[in-house]
Order: sequence, then structure tokens, then C-alpha cells
Amino acid sequence: MQKIHLVLGPVKAEKVLEKLNLIYSSTISMCLRGYEWAIFRETKSGIKIHTSVLLCEEDVYPNKIIPTPARPADETKLDALIMPGEDVLNVFDRGYFKFKKFDAYSEEGIKFATRLKTNTKVHVIEDLSVEDASPITKHAIVKIGDILHLDDLTYDPII
Repeated sequence: MQKIHLVLGPVKAEKVLEKLNLIYSSTISMCLRGYEWAIFRETKSGIKIHTSVLLCEEDVYPNKIIPTPARPADETKLDALIMPGEDVLNVFDRGYFKFKKFDAYSEEGIKFATRLKTNTKVHVIEDLSVEDASPITKHAIVKIGDILHLDDLTYDPII
């Protein structure tokens, strides 16, 4: 959020941050004995807490909390944690990274931001201008992933 304030300035940042849905998961390790239903390693059990925290104006509150065994991938709970709406920006980490979900969210007009994985294929369609004084290093219209058709969805990342 500090970076958003630095990049956009306080007035624009407050407008952008009116509704920010932060999605994250934390794993809590437990001993194997007694928790066989939650085995996620050879010698450990555990649970995962998937959380959606909503920042709305000056208020911060948990929106959803979904406990699961630790083994299933984070992405399996992303649909339940995403908030639709033009004025909501959903932010999540790379554990929730799934191209098919990105495509579906883009088609539905759901706004989201995540960091790319290092092995993500990025195809630049059009470079956009960036002010010299800006901390943004690149702004471009891109296609991510393997391009199979010209109709693949286009993304507008700011790096």
C-alpha cells in the first residue's frame, strides 16, 4: 500500500484503495499423530487458513476465512475468496497463480493483481509510455502464457 501511495500520490491512492481485497493463506503445522486427516508431508500434518481481508476506505476487516487441510493447492479456494465488482481490486500471491482463472476473471471484469512467476512467458503486444521520474520500470499490453490463438486474453500489467 505504501508503494501505491508513492507511485500514485495520496489522492489517487485513496481512490484506488477504496476497496482492496487481500487474499492470502497461512499453513499451521501440527504433529502427525492424531491429525492423519491433514497429512501434508511424510512426518507432518497441518491446516491451511485461506483469508480474504478487505480494506474499505479506512476500515480493515476479515471478509472470509476458509480452513482446509494443508495439502490442497491455494488456487482451489481462490474463487471463494475473490470479490467481484468494478471498484474492487483483488490482490493475491503466487500460490493462487492459475492462467485459466486469470482468463475467467478477465472475462467477468474482475480486477486482480499478482506477481508473475519467474518462468511465466510474457509476450509484449504494445509498450506504453512511463514518465521518467516514475518508479514503474515498464508498462505494456501483454499476453501471458503460451499463445495458442490470436484471441487469447490480453493483460495490462504495470511493473
